[in-house]
Amino acid sequence: MADDLEQALRSTLGEDPADAFVDTLRERVATEARQKTSAVDQEDLSVLRVDLRPTAEERPMTTRGLVAMVAAAIVLIVGIAVLVTTGGDGDDLETIETPEATTAAGDSGEPDETVAGSAADASAGCGLDESASITATVDESGEAVTFEIDFDPACTGVAVTLSGTPSERGLPITRPLTLDDTGAVTLTDQLLGTREGAQDWAVELIVDETGGVAATGAFTVAAVCDPEGAADLEATYLPESNEVDIVFTVDPVCAGVTFAFDDGTLFASSPSGGWNVYPVDDDGRIEITEELKADVGPIIGFAAQQAPERGILGGSPIVARATLDIGG
Repeated sequence: MADDLEQALRSTLGEDPADAFVDTLRERVATEARQKTSAVDQEDLSVLRVDLRPTAEERPMTTRGLVAMVAAAIVLIVGIAVLVTTGGDGDDLETIETPEATTAAGDSGEPDETVAGSAADASAGCGLDESASITATVDESGEAVTFEIDFDPACTGVAVTLSGTPSERGLPITRPLTLDDTGAVTLTDQLLGTREGAQDWAVELIVDETGGVAATGAFTVAAVCDPEGAADLEATYLPESNEVDIVFTVDPVCAGVTFAFDDGTLFASSPSGGWNVYPVDDDGRIEITEELKADVGPIIGFAAQQAPERGILGGSPIVARATLDIGG
């Protein structure tokens, strides 16, 4: 190609390059480019088109200018060939990591290790939700309940909360616990609050760390008399007969429970060394009229006390009081 090119240049000194020459040169440049870049997809290469013909305003190209242009074209072809040859060998390229590809400082990319013996590890690995169970037993008085919790001994160290919720009036039960390696916990709690009729309770064993429910249970409590919650005592003096009229009201659930209003020193009908007792009716009321002893007064105090099955009346709690002035 060099000999032919030199001969063509000499034959055109002082003349504009002929159209045929320009077309031939362009074709040869393109052919050389295709041969050097045959291993690369042609769609990835930008095609360089060189128009060697001067416009009307330009001066005719000199031999020196034409040689320089041809040399530049040859350099371009060689450069493309070098680029293609280098780019085809991925092993020789240096890879530059982008910020997204780098690992944040202090982050190894591996999952965090769980600390052995922690509550999280224990609750996740001991199968608490599969092994735990709750049973509840109410005592005969209906005033206390005993819970028995069984679980996998491998759950030792797990913090849980026993939660009991009544369906009606009553005070909920909340007991925090830390499970040990015995696999069993027994505890007793009081059932407080006034309840009219039977009451259903729901029980849950809650894992403190996750808030998940590991076990559930239930129990029922019969009506329990709690006179201190709604007791009232009224007394009226009847001077014509030296009597006192007493009206005592309490929660109807206490129907049948007996109460006393003196310790044997006020009512004329009180037995020697003892006291009178009166049962609550189905409406939760006691209405009585009693004659007073002749030597009592002028200020008389009455106290409503639940009568004990045995023992001293003074040992029972006072649920209501009333005071009378009978001095005139």
